[in-house]
Amino acid sequence: MLKHARRKRTLCLLLLLGLLLACGQRQPEAGEEPSAQPTEILLPAATGTPIVVVAMSVPPTKVPSVVTPDPTPVPTQTPAPTETPVPTEDPTPTPEPLAFLSSADFPLPDLSTQIQKGRPFWVNGVVSAPAALSVVRAQILDSKGKVAAEGVKTFSPEEDVQSYELLDLTFSKDIDCVAEALKFQTLPVGKYTLRILAAQAGAEEQLLAESQFQVTNETWLQLQPNNLRGNYTTALAFFGSPERFMFRYRTQSGSTKITIDPEWVSQYVGEATCLNGRKWVCHVDAVPYFEQACRYMENTYIHISGKTFDTGALKLSSLVGKMDGTMIRRFTNSNEFLSHHSFGTAVDINAHYASQKDILANREKIYNEVTNNLTYNGIVTVGGKACYDFTYTGTARREIRNVPEPLMNYFLYELAFFRAGFSWGVYYPHTSDAMHFTLSELSPSLFTDGPYAMRKVFTYVEDGAEGTPEP
Repeated sequence: MLKHARRKRTLCLLLLLGLLLACGQRQPEAGEEPSAQPTEILLPAATGTPIVVVAMSVPPTKVPSVVTPDPTPVPTQTPAPTETPVPTEDPTPTPEPLAFLSSADFPLPDLSTQIQKGRPFWVNGVVSAPAALSVVRAQILDSKGKVAAEGVKTFSPEEDVQSYELLDLTFSKDIDCVAEALKFQTLPVGKYTLRILAAQAGAEEQLLAESQFQVTNETWLQLQPNNLRGNYTTALAFFGSPERFMFRYRTQSGSTKITIDPEWVSQYVGEATCLNGRKWVCHVDAVPYFEQACRYMENTYIHISGKTFDTGALKLSSLVGKMDGTMIRRFTNSNEFLSHHSFGTAVDINAHYASQKDILANREKIYNEVTNNLTYNGIVTVGGKACYDFTYTGTARREIRNVPEPLMNYFLYELAFFRAGFSWGVYYPHTSDAMHFTLSELSPSLFTDGPYAMRKVFTYVEDGAEGTPEP
């Protein structure tokens, strides 16, 4: 029994020895190789004398680690050095060339253009240059290259002219212009070449534009933009498309009258119901404008007072002493340009009065009467009628119902035709034609904003303005 107990104790001691060996090893310093170290352990013996057991702590076997070699480095290419750009001077700018811009109202003719022998024809455009012009030349060459007509304008360097228009749009006889000298009406039947040339000071002439055209004896002609007095684009804006007004026509020898293509007439000529139910022949596009102007004249009243007269409530339509026609198929009196009466977009009223006639000096006369001698006082009630009230302080001869003669067509325009969308012939650049109210030429804005602006009335009875008590 005792022997068995001793054996059991010995086994326990051996187990304890193993644990001590595992826990008691000294860890090597960094970089130091581990070595075997002896360890003495005293074990109690059965006889009472301790047993010395020497145990060697064997370092663990060092397993070499597998080192994965770095991949072979790819040599890096060193970029070539960038050259520093050497600053260069700006090249000398190329001078702008001479240029010619043809007018839409007076374009250069081409082979499709029919110019009737013996009739005037006009061209226009602007020559421009980056420096002073020395000469502008327009010439017509016949089929053999010989100069048939030529206009030349020269300039001195001191004038420093860098832009020149071929045609004087006022058609003043006092102004010398290149286009005036071309004289298309003197050309015999045949084919021609029109050339526009120009030069800057110290340089040779340059050809800027060239076109071919023909002069014909054809009876029926196609209307061209050049046949209008610089207002083709204005007419186009009103009609919307050329076929509505650019008709074929035939002239009448020794007369300003023309015959218009009957097919065009049947399609585009109508009637407007106007004053006192009368029919005014006009373009179908103009019918609503004429009828609106007549409604204003029939329903508008004015009152004019002066030192020695008082008109009372006066219906505007009573100022129409004579209606001189709407659609009249003809060229103007000079036989150079087509009258817009031929389209049926204009009407002449009171042509027999001196101030309304086609005379340039009449513009200044009417303007002075309106701006200096006429005052607008607003809307008043006279005889139960809402009237546009005016005071006149001038001395002009009075005509219908004591209305001063220079002011009659002013009142018709201010209170009827302007409101209906018409322009007034008093604003022609070359003349004053106060009898003439038109839809397809000039601009109504001249009455409000131009140098001869005369508009006085800005609020109307139809807008709800109430009349003041009768003065």
